[in-house]
Amino acid sequence: MEVSAQAGPGVEKAAEQTVESACHLADLEGPTGWSTVAAEDVLDAIDTLTETLGGADEDLAQALAAVSRPLTPRRAGAWASL
Repeated sequence: MEVSAQAGPGVEKAAEQTVESACHLADLEGPTGWSTVAAEDVLDAIDTLTETLGGADEDLAQALAAVSRPLTPRRAGAWASL
């Protein structure tokens, strides 16, 4: 599958809102401001976006694989201590 020049209805607007929300969240929360629930919600959002984009185009999937890595037990434990 190849990414088209024009997104489906509402996709570009939703993507723009996602970026704005991510920037707003980054402005609100510093490294000590995260709760376990907030961190898990953000990780769920990242997983959903990664899976969706990876399924849209092979080049995107390869780019995402290069920048994302699975949560290892050691890293997972860090979230549990929040």
